[in-house]
Amino acid sequence: MTRRILYTLIFTMISLHLCAQSEPENNQVLSLKQFFEIVYTNHPLSKQAKLIVENAKSMNLAAKGNFDPKLYYQFNDKYFNEKNYYDLGNGGLSIPTKYGVDFKSGFERNEGVFLNPENNTPTQGLYYAQVSVPLVQGVMTDERRTILKQSQINIKASQAELDFQLNELFYKAGKSFLEWQLSFDNLSVYKNAFILGNQRFEAVKKSFQFGDRPAIDTVEAGIQVLDRLAGWQQAELEFKNKTVQLSGFLWMNNNMPAVLDSTIIPDMKPVSITDDTKLELNSIKSIVNLHPNIRAGNFKLEMLNVDKRLKMEKLKPLINLNYNPLIDAGQNNGNYLNNYKWGVSLNFPLFLRKERGELQSAKLKIQQSQLELDYKRNDLENRIRMADNERTYSKIQLEIFKLNIKNYESLWSAEKRLFDSGESSLFMINSRENTYINAQIKLNDYNFKLNKSVLELFYSRGQLRNL
Repeated sequence: MTRRILYTLIFTMISLHLCAQSEPENNQVLSLKQFFEIVYTNHPLSKQAKLIVENAKSMNLAAKGNFDPKLYYQFNDKYFNEKNYYDLGNGGLSIPTKYGVDFKSGFERNEGVFLNPENNTPTQGLYYAQVSVPLVQGVMTDERRTILKQSQINIKASQAELDFQLNELFYKAGKSFLEWQLSFDNLSVYKNAFILGNQRFEAVKKSFQFGDRPAIDTVEAGIQVLDRLAGWQQAELEFKNKTVQLSGFLWMNNNMPAVLDSTIIPDMKPVSITDDTKLELNSIKSIVNLHPNIRAGNFKLEMLNVDKRLKMEKLKPLINLNYNPLIDAGQNNGNYLNNYKWGVSLNFPLFLRKERGELQSAKLKIQQSQLELDYKRNDLENRIRMADNERTYSKIQLEIFKLNIKNYESLWSAEKRLFDSGESSLFMINSRENTYINAQIKLNDYNFKLNKSVLELFYSRGQLRNL
């Protein structure tokens, strides 16, 4: 009765599990590189990061707008008690330049009974031009040129920020991919273990029927099948959960989340991730200088230095020279040199407390940013060294265990031959087989550990996008 119940239970559970398996015959392989390409193209965080560069370009366009030529026109009219007090009309074109010199040209025509004599113009109007030249402050730089220069640097900084955010995203996505791959490898081991156990159970059952094996062996073989079936189910659950987790990084072009198809399986040998030719550390410092975080820090320092130059410029007196040649619209005598307006304006704070305070603040910001950058650079150098050490020893451990697993396989094969010839017990063959199965799981862990260490190395170098 016990054996019949056991057989019924085994057959029922096997049938239920195999029926639940709708394993496709034509699987599609997904490599880590292909996965990264999908993440880069469609993931919302990737798209959001790319907008950083577009925003920086928009800010640069706005900064260039400070140098756009501008049309201007102003008209004022006063009419009171049937008298035209005055009509004032003035319009033209102003042209700022990137060298601090501004140009203006226009036409002015004024008339009226009570017109201010200062505003008198010829009957047909007055053409004029203006050149405004800074003599001290504003010669080297000014606010408009500073904003433009900073916006140009910010475009480069935004590219570094994009690379940094993509590196972070690829690191999370890459770990998820490797865990998915590990769960698939383990699932394959547990599935094969179940097949071996089930084959042995059938063989032991036949041997018992022929009187070659005791009844207790069928019980032991049946227990082994159920244990391995449970292991297979647990591995399958782990694989499905890791598949769901991986699907979180997969999106479609229309910004809708995607679900990983059951026909897709991970690439068993992601060669690119263990390619030693990419991992030479000839100069850690030069590698660190290319890291997005360090590049962004350098660009930040560059922008702060541009701001400091503006603050230093404001310590100088503000002296502007204006020259305006005037041309009577009704005359064509070409007498431009004798008709003009000119003037000089001076502005200089006596104590310069605001200017000196802003300059000191700018210098302190540079010091703070430099200290932060030095810390980041040293931290990244150490992380690269540790990641490379981890990769080196993980590879050695993997090679050692590859040799050792052959020994486990040899012990299992030898015990299997003894069992098939009736010279070994079911306990011994199960023991050897379980040891070999556990060794395969451990080998998967070593492979995962190596791949993860390489992922860490590329991440610490800020180069995951290059995988």
